[in-house]
Order: sequence, then structure tokens, then C-alpha cells
Amino acid sequence: MLVFSFATITNAHAESVNSGNSTIGPRAVTIHYKWKIISKKRTGTGNGGWRNGPSGRGPAKLTLSNSNSANRTFTNTISGKYPVGKGEISSSLGVSIGKTVTHGTSYSINIPKKTKRQIIFRSVYRIYTIKQEKYEVIGGYSEPTHVYETAKVHVFDHWYYSWKTIK
Repeated sequence: MLVFSFATITNAHAESVNSGNSTIGPRAVTIHYKWKIISKKRTGTGNGGWRNGPSGRGPAKLTLSNSNSANRTFTNTISGKYPVGKGEISSSLGVSIGKTVTHGTSYSINIPKKTKRQIIFRSVYRIYTIKQEKYEVIGGYSEPTHVYETAKVHVFDHWYYSWKTIK
């Protein structure tokens, strides 16, 4: 999706000239503005907050899996300015932005006897920086305006697992 703005400029200084059977007068030129993605780079990695998984007392094997009731959802997010539109950026990265998705998980620990432990986990996401530029389009030709906007997108990558001893 491209975003367009429109402006009409009239040559106000031109005077009508009568040359035989035709009149030459002021002309209107329509200028369109559109935004384009000019770069998208993976610029980092981030972590979400810790989430609690299942807990148990040993001796036992404790497993976090898709069948547990732990919250395994993540929403890809966007921030900053994105005049090209969220949909255009989403398509360019091949991801959905703003939709909560449940991601699969599988992790197990062995719990020693007389110990109670809980599995904890958190999301790891990729950070993308999307640079956009405004273009001026006149009569089919486009020129960069050197006006830029930047957006950041957080995209789920994987789960990171650990455990804690609890009372």
C-alpha cells in the first residue's frame, strides 16, 4: 500500500496569449507524494518479561509443552512513524503486525527430591528498523524529497527457558 498526498500548483504568472485559433494560458500541474520503504535492517534482539510455567515437587520430571495452560502468545508490534502503512511494512517483512499469535513450546527439567521448582520462560524477538522516504511524483516521474520517517518492528523469534526454586 502506498500513501499518496495531492497538491495542485497553478502557474499564476502565465498570461493568456492569443495565437491565432488557440489560447495558451495558465496550466495546472498535479503533484503526488508517495512514501517508499528504502531500507529495512535487523538492528537488534530484545526480550519480553518472564512468564510462569508449570511447577512441581521432586523427584519428578516437569515439562512445559503446548498442552500446558501457560500463556504462549506474542504480538508483533510496530512503533515510530510509518506513513507507508502498517500493512506495507508487514508485507515487506513477511509477518503479521498487531495480531496475537500462540507459539509452540517444549521444555523439560528434572526436579530433585524434596525440591519444588517452576519453569519460567520469556519471548526473544528480532528488532527491525524500517526507513521510509517521501517521493514527489510529477507527470510520471518521481524524485526523492529527502524527507524520512523511521519505524521499529518487534518480531517473535523464539522462547528462552529457565527455572526457579519456589517454596
